[in-house]
Amino acid sequence: MLRSNSRPYVCWRCLCHGNLKPAHQSPSGLAIASSSRQISYHQQPQNRPVSVRIASGTDESRIRQQLRAWEAQNPAPQTLGYNDLVDSSGGAKPLNIFTNSQNAHSFQDHTAVESDDEIRPHFDNGELVDFGASTSGRGLEAGDLLEVTSESSRLQILAICLGRLNGYLHFYTETGKWFARRDSKTRFVVKNFIKDPAQLQPVMDAIPSISAEARVLGELVDLNIGPSRVVGEPLIKAMQQFQHDARRVHQTYTEQLSKASFLAEDEEKLMSLAEITRALLPPASRNNDGSHGPHALYAVHTIISLDPITFRPLIQTSHRHSAYLVSVASKTDIKTIEDVERLLQTIYEDNDGSEQVAQMVTGPFQNFLVRAQQAISRSRRCRPWSPHGLLGPATKVLPPRKLCWTKYELEIIRFIEYWAAVDRFPRSSRLHWVGAAILRATERYEHAEDLDRSMGWTFLQEIGWTTPWDIPARHKLRLPGKQLQDRHNVALVDVTTKVKLPELAPDLFAGLRKDFMATTVYCIDSETAADIDDGISLERAEEPGEYWVNVHVADPASRIRPGTPLAEHAAIMTQSTYLPGFQEPMFPHNIVREEFSLASGRPSLTFSARVNEAGDILEYKITPHVLRDVIYMTPKDVATITGDMKDLSNVPADIFEVGETPTATPSSRKMTKPAELSEQQVADIKVLAKLGKTLREIRLQRGATPAYLPSAAVDVSLQHTEVESTGNGFVHCSGDPHIRISYEASFNNLVSDIMVLAGYVAARWSHDRRLPIPYRVERLAEQNIDALRAFTRDVLYPKTLAGKHFSTADYITWQELVGGFSIATIPTLSFTMGLDMYTKATSPLRRYADLLVHWQIEGALLAEMKNPDASTSKPVPLEAFEHLPFKRQHLEERVIPALLLRQCYARQLDNGAGRQQWILQALVRAWHFREGHVGQLPKTFRFVVGEIVAHGTAHGRIDWFDQPASLPALNLEGSGWMMADLKEGVELEVELEDVNVHTLDIIVKVVGKKPGGELAAAPEEMKEASDL
Repeated sequence: MLRSNSRPYVCWRCLCHGNLKPAHQSPSGLAIASSSRQISYHQQPQNRPVSVRIASGTDESRIRQQLRAWEAQNPAPQTLGYNDLVDSSGGAKPLNIFTNSQNAHSFQDHTAVESDDEIRPHFDNGELVDFGASTSGRGLEAGDLLEVTSESSRLQILAICLGRLNGYLHFYTETGKWFARRDSKTRFVVKNFIKDPAQLQPVMDAIPSISAEARVLGELVDLNIGPSRVVGEPLIKAMQQFQHDARRVHQTYTEQLSKASFLAEDEEKLMSLAEITRALLPPASRNNDGSHGPHALYAVHTIISLDPITFRPLIQTSHRHSAYLVSVASKTDIKTIEDVERLLQTIYEDNDGSEQVAQMVTGPFQNFLVRAQQAISRSRRCRPWSPHGLLGPATKVLPPRKLCWTKYELEIIRFIEYWAAVDRFPRSSRLHWVGAAILRATERYEHAEDLDRSMGWTFLQEIGWTTPWDIPARHKLRLPGKQLQDRHNVALVDVTTKVKLPELAPDLFAGLRKDFMATTVYCIDSETAADIDDGISLERAEEPGEYWVNVHVADPASRIRPGTPLAEHAAIMTQSTYLPGFQEPMFPHNIVREEFSLASGRPSLTFSARVNEAGDILEYKITPHVLRDVIYMTPKDVATITGDMKDLSNVPADIFEVGETPTATPSSRKMTKPAELSEQQVADIKVLAKLGKTLREIRLQRGATPAYLPSAAVDVSLQHTEVESTGNGFVHCSGDPHIRISYEASFNNLVSDIMVLAGYVAARWSHDRRLPIPYRVERLAEQNIDALRAFTRDVLYPKTLAGKHFSTADYITWQELVGGFSIATIPTLSFTMGLDMYTKATSPLRRYADLLVHWQIEGALLAEMKNPDASTSKPVPLEAFEHLPFKRQHLEERVIPALLLRQCYARQLDNGAGRQQWILQALVRAWHFREGHVGQLPKTFRFVVGEIVAHGTAHGRIDWFDQPASLPALNLEGSGWMMADLKEGVELEVELEDVNVHTLDIIVKVVGKKPGGELAAAPEEMKEASDL
């Protein structure tokens, strides 16, 4: 983007180094500037003489002169930090928004930096998956209106997106402020708010820098350098008019909006912003088409944002208002939170500060404190506590002891659970003090640096409310309707008693299924796999060199109807949970598995493609079958047959273990070895591998991702742990999990290649009939095809093939070019798969989206099978037929938004936060508690800088299973390094300073000296200044 020639370019280095003469400020001018702040953080004594206060504005102090003299003698690159409004915790801790308050004009976007693990691509069986964190800037375009919020501030500021430049989104707020971020988290967006790009151009021309460094952009924002209000006047007026329209709605319907909390019911629930608006505002407020305008939606959004106890906005998976989903708390939860807050207010209001709270309180709260102290003391007799979000390994075994907690006391514990485990309250909430006050009153955490949510989680572990090895992400990422197996990984209620086999409907294809006896079906999966939902087979076609490649998929959709209890259970689960130690199937245990997991005599829906040896897909079909000859094999055994064993040289052999090694468990089914196969079976597997490789090479030529780097995998065994109930939801635990960390490796491509073919057949067959199914889409891939090819060919894929991870900037650029990875009812080009359309259809036992695809396909397939006159050369569009379970509009407005949200949370649990918390548990046990083999944890690590954020923290990764870590500026002290020296890719030797399982933090500190650098000793005057 070219800058305007109407104003000279001002170099940011000149601004930072003071090479420009500042405008003269008189004492009165300084007084006015300081008075614009709502609260002064360093107040002068009120009895100071006025003459002295005025003189201090003009006379330079001795210390200031000394500091300037020292700077002149010791020139060094100067870096400007954020002012004292800045959150230096990186988003982990609540802020004091009452003394560190902001107003609309002092507001700066200091939201926490998005986790590098959330930004990085993740893969599932060779297919890219997205965590769906579209609350970030992905999908924002120039001209979009959004609300700029921060968890550390209660302010709600409107801004207009100016576009993405050099990997950073630039924004202009209604207060005339400019700022830039790689991703800006937002919940409210009005797409295409500014329709004329010419209105944006003057503001874009006035942007002072389009640097790709967060530090540079942050310094310019701190200095308030950016487009002036004069230049941005048209945009400011447009935003003010939108605010005016929203306020008018609020004023017109004040009474209705004041009853928003009445939406809470006996059970928690999910509601979209559109649903909440329809429930609160009368029909007269709607447009002609029955919808509400953006200003009405924004009025409701602002109302529910003011009530974080009742309404908790969730991660958005698109910028449509139907995807703005909110968790509405139950009446019981709301009452518990309010009652406990009122209790603590009463206690502390009665305390004049002359005595400890524990000595002052009497009655029920005192009884709670006594019981909590007893439980904590008993816990510490067998497990040491730590400030790292995890209790230590068991040192002795004590017999269970039951404490009779009252209903009153259980409410206090549930408040701690909402605060520390569920993370119910935003960082700006006043309720954090309540949790901290309860912990302080126990007088058991005097040595804790902070009485924060992490320490609250430790409290829950110590009193036995949760196990010492529980995963906090399970509680935080639980959505309404989905019950945890139980806090202790022991089912509270046997779900099999709720859903009985008689609820299965008669087979949809009764009398129409064909026996598949032509050849053997190979189910290739690990020995421990529980749900066998796909298998492959090969048939030779009539023409030489042509083959029918079949993918046989489990068929629960033929007997589980939409809307039945089993179907609703699957919709809430969204997918099977594979978090180590807490696995949970999408369908209740054994009910569906025994009927539909692939085996001889069981039904399948078969996706078939006639393929020649050149990789051309000549024909495709979908057929309901009953399987007859099924065998099970491991991927490693199949790889020995095909000779297509992947090159595992890029897979590190690192293994890290803590805990007692478990004994091996035998497979639940007969696994066939290569030596047991016939010559024909071996030949079929080799042909399948050859065809799969040919199809993969064609997809690679079309832009498919060529390789996926290995990631850390976690295996957990609870074999040597015991959990005993002590009543009221409390448990007594002994033993510790065995945790094994290694790098995940895939032995060959056969299964993933053929499964991708099945996904293409399902998508193409459905598209021919115009069926609305959940296609996997990349919305902008086709329009950006040339740029995508150039970027992946020249930048992205060479790094992947060289075994290097994508940088954050690379991945965001990739996301912007493809338009993100999502689900929609209209297919798009799937560039990353190398296909013109794609869906997933091979795992209906473990993915609800695949089950939806099956329901839609089977509705159409049944209609065709019952109509022998239906054309086979040109399928009849079936979208409007009554037999389709889901219409397009219903899928788009109701099903897909909830599906995307639940899928996003489930993937974060399995592949993101949940997995990482197991890794950090192992790290804390080895580092802090000295558990495990001596020497398996190094004393120092190699830290590779990824990005420097403006508040002076370097984010990067350590060379221990590629874990994300942070390096605060203070931890450079004594090394000779400065933040100005750190760039992306710089490597430093570091040691661990802190690890926290609950907050997912690894904090490191530099050891040793900067190569070739000498540290200048700070003079006494500098030390004096630091003391001040």
